[in-house]
Order: sequence, then C-alpha cells, then structure tokens
Amino acid sequence: MSIGLNMVSDFAQRLKFFRSKLDLSQVELAKRIGISGKQISDYEVGASKPRQSTFFKILDALNLTQDQFDHADIYDGDSVGINIIGNTDIGSIAISTILLKKMNSVLSNLEVVSIDGDSMAPTLKPYDVVLIDKSKVEPLDNNLYMFELFDEKFIARLIKQANGDFILARDNKEYRDISINAPDLKIIGKVVYRQGLI
Repeated sequence: MSIGLNMVSDFAQRLKFFRSKLDLSQVELAKRIGISGKQISDYEVGASKPRQSTFFKILDALNLTQDQFDHADIYDGDSVGINIIGNTDIGSIAISTILLKKMNSVLSNLEVVSIDGDSMAPTLKPYDVVLIDKSKVEPLDNNLYMFELFDEKFIARLIKQANGDFILARDNKEYRDISINAPDLKIIGKVVYRQGLI
C-alpha cells in the first residue's frame, strides 16, 4: 500500500484560540508583537508560521509558556479544522471536538494520512483520510497502526502471536501478511479515526 503522509499543523488553531480567549483582535495582537495584522491573519489560516523569535513574542503577548501553548486543551467549540499538508486535493478535514475528546487525543500528537492504496480494503479505501495518534504506540492485538519497516511507512492490523512476536496483517487478502520479531517492531502510531466516501 502506498500512502501520502501529511503532518498535522495545529499552530493556526491554537493561535486563534488563545487570541480569542483574551478577546484580542488580530490587529491588537499584532501591535503587541510589533508585526502587521495581515501576518497574524496569515498565521491563523495556516499560510505561514512565525520565526522562532516572533513565536516567543507571541507567547509573551498571550501570557503563555510554550508548554501551555503546545499542550492546552483548546477544544471549546463544536469542531476543529485540521489541515492536510502535502500532496493531496482534500485540503483539510473537520473533526468534532467531542470525537477528539473520545479519542483521548490532542492535535499535536496527530498525523493526517491520505490513503491511496487498497491493501487495507475494505476497512480503509483509497481517498480515505485517517488520523494517526503518535502518542499511542502500545501494541494492542487486532488494532490498526502505522508502522515503519525498511524505511517504508504503511498501515496494517497488528496480530500478537503466542511467542511474543507479531503479524502485520492486511485486510485485503491479495496482500501477504508480514511476520516480525517484537524487537524489530516500529509503531509510528495508532489509527484513531477514519473519514471517507461511502
């Protein structure tokens, strides 16, 4: 299976959330930092990201530490948009904040993957979009994970063996399963969400 791998960027949502929480306009925040209001707008729509020195000025203006900015729960609304960066026509997906809480995931741990192969069909089909939670790497039997093997990233179903080793199974039986020793298993993260066409 070949997949297009795309990193999630939640900087834009976090900036907008914390700015709104202080009831600041984009122009007001920009004045505090010493940049243009358009630059704040560009940050909030994901068109650009600030340099490190500007990022620290943003943190000061918002009265936040970097840890607070990166890890605070920002899911106060009905949904959050997640940008898909990379070679895809989809652009972004909207995820209910209720779903994010049920998945017990935070945006900074998520990676968006666009499926363009059929090795996991019918579970995952071409053009589906899945969220991989990179903080969930404990191998649980019969769960879907993204793995890295021989410098290739792919999604498979993890099957535990009695001897402690694993099989990386494909749902499409036209693809062969892969046996792997436990020490060689490299889990990138667990598949926690799928969105796609019916």
